[in-house]
Amino acid sequence: MSGCISNYSIGNSTRKESDAEYLEMMKKYMEDKYSTTFDTVEYILPSSGVNTGMEINVLVLRDADGTITNVRAKFGTPYNYYDDYVKARTAAKILSEIDAPTDGIDEVGLYVTVKNITADTVDVSPENINSITVVAKVSEEPTEANMKALYDVYKELCDKGYGKVYFLVGFVADSSDFDAAVKNYNLHGKSKWSDYTGEFFAHLHTTSTGLSFEEFKASIEK
Repeated sequence: MSGCISNYSIGNSTRKESDAEYLEMMKKYMEDKYSTTFDTVEYILPSSGVNTGMEINVLVLRDADGTITNVRAKFGTPYNYYDDYVKARTAAKILSEIDAPTDGIDEVGLYVTVKNITADTVDVSPENINSITVVAKVSEEPTEANMKALYDVYKELCDKGYGKVYFLVGFVADSSDFDAAVKNYNLHGKSKWSDYTGEFFAHLHTTSTGLSFEEFKASIEK
């Protein structure tokens, strides 16, 4: 935490807040909105390193169930807050209900777009889910065994009737910022595979639903 002081305007007045105070304001917004408590995971200043009132601050939080969520704030006039807690809770529930074994998969994360869902009533019926993006890490080259494990997760989600199931898998040879994307895709996901750093054996990216196992395997790129 840098503790630097920044100016921002409210009406005709000018106030000063430290980064620590910004963080507490963002956290309080979330706890008041959702009537729950959060632990702070990470506080990310704008790229300039200071709060100018025109850039976005990000606070990463964890609830009591371990769900990671992000709140973004623009401290201008007025304050603007944006959070993804409903999406995060929905993704966590869908992930917890997957029955397929994940042997050979190091880590799996989900990112969803939703409709008609609130934090109080997380209904993961297919009609409430616009899309699911599965982000998975495998720390070895593609094999028949790990591809079968990945495909079983993919097929289960397709069979449950979710209309759009996207899959993004990194077969990671060395440390990579893809690890962060698996844990928190909404914050660290990148639009192009080439934007990820690190060394990969291969990657898989498909936006098609209802693929056969052979079609799924054919999505691997090295």
